[in-house]
Amino acid sequence: MIFDTHAHYDDEAFDEDRDQLLSSMKDGGVGCIVMCARQRGLADLGIDKSISFCVWRSGVHPDDAGIMTQDTLDEIRRLSHLKKMVAIGEIGLDYYWHKEEAEHKQQQEMFRAQMDIAREEKLPL
Repeated sequence: MIFDTHAHYDDEAFDEDRDQLLSSMKDGGVGCIVMCARQRGLADLGIDKSISFCVWRSGVHPDDAGIMTQDTLDEIRRLSHLKKMVAIGEIGLDYYWHKEEAEHKQQQEMFRAQMDIAREEKLPL
């Protein structure tokens, strides 16, 4: 069985053929897909109504640390209670593109906040 641990099929690039693509995965030997949900993906795809072998993780990539708010963290916490939400991610630190110390500090704060949610909700990162 193929286990895809990192997919972004919620991306608009798949809007035209998403259902056909996901339906074909089983025949190709894919047994489970972990979708890295973005807010758009969760709202548009309906997390609990998606194809049965897809599960989700939700978090904010370090590139978007500057636009995270308490509302964003509250939404991640709310989503963590859904049946198909299996992890907090895609999170971390990314200093390759972000060179300023202020950006590093912002990423660190958001990373810690998401790690706190994962710890409190007993979900892996």
